[in-house]
Amino acid sequence: MKKIMTLIAGAALLFLACGVEEPTETQPPAIVNDSPANCLKAVAAAWSDKDYGRFKECLAADFVFDFNPADVGTKVRGYPIPATWTYDDILNTTLNMFTLAESVSCGIPVDEVGTPGANAGTWRATNIPFNLTIMEDAESGYRVGAGYCYFTFESYTDNGQRRWRLTEWWDFTRAGNATAANLGITPTSLGLALALYR
Repeated sequence: MKKIMTLIAGAALLFLACGVEEPTETQPPAIVNDSPANCLKAVAAAWSDKDYGRFKECLAADFVFDFNPADVGTKVRGYPIPATWTYDDILNTTLNMFTLAESVSCGIPVDEVGTPGANAGTWRATNIPFNLTIMEDAESGYRVGAGYCYFTFESYTDNGQRRWRLTEWWDFTRAGNATAANLGITPTSLGLALALYR
């Protein structure tokens, strides 16, 4: 009986050693900023993944964020919303959001972004929907519920490859009624949500 048990144990160990492999996680390939549409896809992916470095690569050094005119002057935790933010402002705020929020989910539909010509150095996309949910914990957060954004882009060369990055982002989002039904989720505009993390 002892020999049989030893044989069974040995066979089980052999099976485990030879026949079972650890599952490996595969990461989807990074989105390459080879078009304005893909630049926006990269922004959405960077925010959803809380990838600060990836987001930074999507912005020109002279980048400007324009707040919704309806939000300008509104105080968020004592901070009056300005007309614009600089490259440093948006990066610092985004880093704070990534650090403090439990999760960030961002989506930017790019069907209407368009395709610049082969020799175009800049591009502009208007009326682009923007979806954002920021969860501060498992039960409370903020959701951009309605509106749209404008974006401008510039092309540049990286290791001989043509790439695109954002030069300006206009926020025309607003709180939507649809989000009010979700308990714990506060409807907001993009600018007001970002100002929470400045």
